[in-house]
Amino acid sequence: AALGAALRARLAELHHRRDRAAAALGHLDPLAVLARGYAVALDSNGRAVTDAGALAPGDALRLLLARGAARARVEATEIPGAGEGN
Repeated sequence: AALGAALRARLAELHHRRDRAAAALGHLDPLAVLARGYAVALDSNGRAVTDAGALAPGDALRLLLARGAARARVEATEIPGAGEGN
């Protein structure tokens, strides 16, 4: 009986650890990030845009959202340390 209880306790601990690990990974899921209101901007080559300096007014972007996508065009860029509207 004691061995059975110990095995059940160990199994419950392992299930708990698995659930915590799954929750932690869920926070890194790109779709979960989008669901929190973020978007991924893709350039005309389908690459993620990570630097406003790589953009110019008129550049086309595809915005990936939690539900669907949108097309946008750059009007101006704002680069820290540079003048506004670069």
